[in-house]
Amino acid sequence: AMVYLMAGLGKLYGSGPGWAAADNVRAHLLRPNLKMPYSGGEALFSVLPAPDLLFVLLGVTAIGAQLAFGLVLVSAAARLVMPATMIFVHAGIWLLMDVEFVDLMLLLLVFYDWRPLRRAAERWLPAHPRRPSRAPRVPAFPPREADAAAHRRGARTVLAIAAVAASVWTAQVSFYPLSPIPLFTVPDSPPGSIRYQKLVAWYEDGTSGEPPLDRWFGLGMFRFRPVAEAAFGRGEEGRELARKFLDAAVRAADRRGHAPRPVRLEFQLWTWDFAGDPDDPRRGVLVDRYVYAVDPLRPGRGRP
Repeated sequence: AMVYLMAGLGKLYGSGPGWAAADNVRAHLLRPNLKMPYSGGEALFSVLPAPDLLFVLLGVTAIGAQLAFGLVLVSAAARLVMPATMIFVHAGIWLLMDVEFVDLMLLLLVFYDWRPLRRAAERWLPAHPRRPSRAPRVPAFPPREADAAAHRRGARTVLAIAAVAASVWTAQVSFYPLSPIPLFTVPDSPPGSIRYQKLVAWYEDGTSGEPPLDRWFGLGMFRFRPVAEAAFGRGEEGRELARKFLDAAVRAADRRGHAPRPVRLEFQLWTWDFAGDPDDPRRGVLVDRYVYAVDPLRPGRGRP
């Protein structure tokens, strides 16, 4: 509950109510799709020209559900409605952004009572002998007092977690494992445009394409964003981080025996005016690049 609430507050902290503006929602939905075109997720591009109202409704639903999820701590009605709402939000994220939160969708099912389904299944399944149950443990004090004690412990625990989380969010601390959960908060481009990075590999047979990082060392294309941003925005320190990352990628490709072997890798920085030119087949223009040449004499090493 606190993580969802902080994610919603983070959006308000970074962008205010304007987070739900149509072009801002489009930009947040586009970014992962533009970084992961190999996934084949084209659902968003087919609805991109839809009226602004659709994207405003998507934005209001997403941020409203995150902000309201904290009510599950105090409201039985919220415990009935909000988990199902968030499951649908995650399903929409999966469809439009191709970002899977299957674990969170499954965790949300714990809010519901599945015993009627189990009893229905027991009526239909063949009867089988039951193991003798252990004797129930008798509480040391009456049940009502035990329940009250459990509630007090739970309330103290929740208040402590809430106090820490609120402090982290207020101070915008981002030092592992503390985080204000700044998920898709602040756009880094003017309204109606988007800035994004790509990673491209050239191979010894003359072909090129996105390197299969997921096969090389289990890292999805979505995960290289911090390194790519550092390559273009943190000076020499960022370029050194990019070099180390690409060194690791080349070593992983060699270990996997990837053929043909990569001879050059390149971080590319693109911008796309999707509001002014939504049908652009190239989806933007290349504005900067960081080129890394693989050293053939030293496997797993290269030079920018």
